[in-house]
Amino acid sequence: MIGLQLGPILETLNGAELRRQLLAALVILAVVIVVRLLWALMYVLLKAIGHRSSDPQASSPDMSSSAAKSGLVIGWSGMRGIVTLATALALPDGFPYRDFIQLTAYAVVLGTLVIQGLTLRPMLLWLNLPSDHTVETETNLAWSAALKAGMRTLEHHAVPAAQRLREEYRAALSITRSGGDLSDSPDNL
Repeated sequence: MIGLQLGPILETLNGAELRRQLLAALVILAVVIVVRLLWALMYVLLKAIGHRSSDPQASSPDMSSSAAKSGLVIGWSGMRGIVTLATALALPDGFPYRDFIQLTAYAVVLGTLVIQGLTLRPMLLWLNLPSDHTVETETNLAWSAALKAGMRTLEHHAVPAAQRLREEYRAALSITRSGGDLSDSPDNL
């Protein structure tokens, strides 16, 4: 879609005008990336400062460093996409600077997807962020709640199938309580 829309825009521009508009689009791309980075960093650092003021024990330098690293990752991973393009494409034909706006939208979308997308993994490796086990913890809590509910439901059933199912649920519950992952053990559920 970008190629189909971008071709006619580029054909209407001569060499000098094309260079000028591309340079302006690249400057706008840089501004978009920098503003997003500063916004994310400012938000995360202000949140850390607010947390530090409400909890004096949380004033370690590692927390500020971790907050800055997190803000950098959040800001760098803010890519643009379909909404930017849809907005630019929705402009009517007679709209002033419509072609330049569309060229800039394409530059911002492609720039953020390509530049930021290709450099996100190296940035994550360079920042060496601590491991985050939130998803695993929340998944184990959900499994535990579901297994307990299932066991409560089966308490009043004396048939052998219900007894066997309760035993399987108990075994699975012990796996989740020990921090294990039920998806790694297909025999349990």
